[in-house]
Amino acid sequence: MPRYFFHQRRPLGLLVDPEGSDLTGVDAARAEAIESARELMSESILDGWDISARSFEVADENDQMVFILGFKEAYSSEGA
Repeated sequence: MPRYFFHQRRPLGLLVDPEGSDLTGVDAARAEAIESARELMSESILDGWDISARSFEVADENDQMVFILGFKEAYSSEGA
């Protein structure tokens, strides 16, 4: 099973995901990124912060960029 790393792009730089997650493929990685972005935004809203400008830079086990998902995209993404 391929491993994907969900690096978080923040205003002060990149927060690197050192562990990653084993997922069945790119579609599963995209669903995971959407769910994680929604969770992080929900927690932040409760604390009075807006982190919707952040994004996940998802890389594969060879450190190749697979896709970038802006947190704002998680608002309108369906099926996650």
